[in-house]
Amino acid sequence: LRRGKYCAVCDHYARHEPLLVVKPHTCYNNYDGSFKGMEGDILVGLVKELADHSDATPRDERLIVEFVVSDEDCSWISRCVAELPAELVPSKLSDPNHWSGCVFRRFQSLKSFKYAYSGALSISVITVLVKGVRYVIKKHKDDHELCAAAILNIAAHYFDDHSQCQRFNTEDADGKVWEWCRFHRESAVTEPIKLPHKKYLSPVLKITRKGKTAVGSHAVSLSSPQNSFRPS
Repeated sequence: LRRGKYCAVCDHYARHEPLLVVKPHTCYNNYDGSFKGMEGDILVGLVKELADHSDATPRDERLIVEFVVSDEDCSWISRCVAELPAELVPSKLSDPNHWSGCVFRRFQSLKSFKYAYSGALSISVITVLVKGVRYVIKKHKDDHELCAAAILNIAAHYFDDHSQCQRFNTEDADGKVWEWCRFHRESAVTEPIKLPHKKYLSPVLKITRKGKTAVGSHAVSLSSPQNSFRPS
């Protein structure tokens, strides 16, 4: 299935041989909407095509699209709901790369809105937090409740609170328990190698503005309404 706004054959006849009849060909100038809506149009067309092809097969052998992995632009969902029968509308699964980008931008917005003149939530810190979220989702993808709790534990872990970290240990293929928290795995090593300056995040916040420095307290929360997110 292909959508396009240009056909080389039609263009050739229009420019060089306008008086001749265009020879039969597969014309790819078959879409007049916006480029942004082209992806959704292709998706709806594919789901329709599979459904039409499956109409002639027994119901238990039909091929139905149940899930679509995509970015966070959900405009195609509204098109599917509007143009497809309810039983053919697929569910959406978030693509990890696009989803991570959304989380990264949310942290950046929080930085500019709340911690603009401080060292909190630097790019390197945000990168570590996002990588932690990606790791947790990969390891606990089959247990949604445990995954949600592990995501909330990430903030505590990087603020040097490891009281709950052992709850989220994983087993490898041989059944060996692997402690993901370096604080428990290597008791002699207490410094976090991934954070800037190999130091845990501090609840003491220094804000510098116009040559003046103010000291306060803060905590990065992964569960606050202003910074909430939910993996699919």
